Amino acid sequence: TYHDGILITADSSHIIRRHDRSENSTRTFAAANILAASSAAINTDRFLASTDNGIVSINTIIFSALTSTNSGSPKPAADASADTDDATTDTSEEAATEISITDRLRTPRISDSSLSMLATGSFFAWPNASQRDMAVYYWDNTDSAFSNTGIITDSAVREARVFNDELLILTQQGSLILYDTETYQKNFEFNNIDISSAVRTSGAIIAGKSNSSPSSSPLFMINPETMETVPVQDKALIVYEIEYDPQRNLIYTLALVESRGKNSTVLRVHQASSPSRSRVIKKVDDEELSATMFFEHASGRLYTTLGER
Repeated sequence: TYHDGILITADSSHIIRRHDRSENSTRTFAAANILAASSAAINTDRFLASTDNGIVSINTIIFSALTSTNSGSPKPAADASADTDDATTDTSEEAATEISITDRLRTPRISDSSLSMLATGSFFAWPNASQRDMAVYYWDNTDSAFSNTGIITDSAVREARVFNDELLILTQQGSLILYDTETYQKNFEFNNIDISSAVRTSGAIIAGKSNSSPSSSPLFMINPETMETVPVQDKALIVYEIEYDPQRNLIYTLALVESRGKNSTVLRVHQASSPSRSRVIKKVDDEELSATMFFEHASGRLYTTLGER
């Protein structure tokens, strides 16, 4: 396209260039850069993706639409309700398409980070793998700046979750640590190399692990005040991922179970106050330890990749 001494060209590599005849110059006007994302976080109107070139921050009504049952959204694994026996599906064809990339945030001394979003739009970032700087950073959405929390982990972080005014960190070495989000003071620490996932509920910390012996349980509760641990009666071989719904006081688990010599992967919902009470939401007659899930707090929906491989 040519107009008033300006030529705009596009090539097969999806780069648009601006050629100015009067200045005898060529500049890149736009380019399609596909970045591999290693971690993502979401709230009602913001999406964060961690890449090698920093954290991409996206504002879009697509994510706001998740709070409405009449708007287009991904297929939910289940409505987060103890009274729902079957998975629910959003059949609306309406889709939100308005997207705006607002910023690219460069994390200090972290080449590849994982993220945990707060409802305020602020978030925590930490190294995705072991590296020299194992600090946890906090992005303040008000000041639009990173600060070092002073939290240094002994190994790569497996999970980091925020509940009320507490940050729960689980490392790859099985260290389960509870910090105050205001002072970053360590309030609790528990170590078990077998722990694969954990959540902080209103009454306890609930952790999942492998069922390493017939007398052990793959699910147990920890009282952070007394350090008392209570095994939960559960026949699963391993509970490898847990999500928490604080509004309904429910937990969701992805687990491997054995029946008649065959292993299956199940998605279950439990009462957080009594996790031994559970029911299966979805079952796949195969081992899918790569399956994951995400609980979206604003809509109260749970999303999972179980059965999608």
